[in-house]
Amino acid sequence: MKANRPRVIIIGGGPGGIACGIWAARLGLDALLLEGSGVLGGQLCTVLSPVTDYPGIPNVDGPALAARFIAHLEQTTVQVRHDCRAAAIETEPLRLVTAAGDKLDAEAVIIATGARRRRLGLD
Repeated sequence: MKANRPRVIIIGGGPGGIACGIWAARLGLDALLLEGSGVLGGQLCTVLSPVTDYPGIPNVDGPALAARFIAHLEQTTVQVRHDCRAAAIETEPLRLVTAAGDKLDAEAVIIATGARRRRLGLD
C-alpha cells in the first residue's frame, strides 16, 4: 500500500459515515472521511426536539447526540476532510475524484451520504 493512501474512503459525515469511520478504525483500516460541509453530524445538527430512547441515551437533542458521535470519532485514527465533496468514482484503479479535482486512490469507497429533506412543492 502506498504511503498516505487510505484503504477506505467514506463519503459523508453524518451518523452513518461516522459509524463507518469508527468501525474502520476498530478493524485497523486506514480511513479518510469526506464531509461536504464544514460540520460533521449531518441532519442531527438540525434536530432540536428530543431524540428519545436511543440505546444508552434515554433523551438528548440532535446537536448533543452529534457531539457525542464526533467525540467518539475523534478518539480514532480516522482522518477527516471538511468542505470536500465527491464528484466522481472511477474504477481500475478505484479512485475518488473530489469537486476540487483531487484524485484519491483507495481499496474501498463507502457512500454514506444520508438523506436530504425535499419538499413536494404543493400548495
